[in-house]
Amino acid sequence: MISSLILKINKLKITLQEDLDKYYKKRRNKKMPELRRRFRKKIREIEESTEKLSTLTIDNYKESIELFHNYNDEQYKIIEENTNRIVKESKEIYSMSVKILAMEQPVATDLRFVANTIKIANHLKRIGKLSFNMAEIANEIEIEKIPKKPLDSMDQMAQEVENMLNRSIRSYLTKNPEEAAELEEDDDIVDDLFDEFLVTVTKAMKEDTSTINTLVPFLLIARYLERIADRSESIGGRVLLMQKYHTE
Repeated sequence: MISSLILKINKLKITLQEDLDKYYKKRRNKKMPELRRRFRKKIREIEESTEKLSTLTIDNYKESIELFHNYNDEQYKIIEENTNRIVKESKEIYSMSVKILAMEQPVATDLRFVANTIKIANHLKRIGKLSFNMAEIANEIEIEKIPKKPLDSMDQMAQEVENMLNRSIRSYLTKNPEEAAELEEDDDIVDDLFDEFLVTVTKAMKEDTSTINTLVPFLLIARYLERIADRSESIGGRVLLMQKYHTE
């Protein structure tokens, strides 16, 4: 009698455990889509924040180049404020990304996306700071004293760098590895332009020593442009990494 009762109790325990297992499994299955939706929402927020940062970085670059040609204090202050915003927003992207890595523990493609976005945001921050460095120098340059050939070379270099910056950001936003791959060749073009610029400026200073004080800071701007081109190429490299592992 007792053994029969114990047997029934054990069977009841098994049945209850099975029912509990089914209940929790069903609950997990219902919860997973919601967790996934929340995760995708966080990923989209990072993408949108990076797109916003990209636009601000491009605008800041253009403003700095314009300031070089037409300096005014008000525009300088705008560039300074925008640079501070770029730094702040890049830090926010870093914070958002780290939280996802720590709390969501993404795998494979999502993990690489978040990790590479952290790097891209840092490149954009550095580009923002380099643009501000150019703005700081702009007030020291007397544009009317710069010989035409060095000025034309600078304008050509600045345009090529702007094209690279646009292309690198576009390749990230559209996840386009083909466009990202073209940045290496673009960077070579900028490097060649920089070398030619050095020759042109050196020759101009030898021909007219009164231009030295103006052309030395002019050389610094060219150096900053070259570094922005390098950062743009690095963004393209990150895009290539993301897409490489995505297709494997």
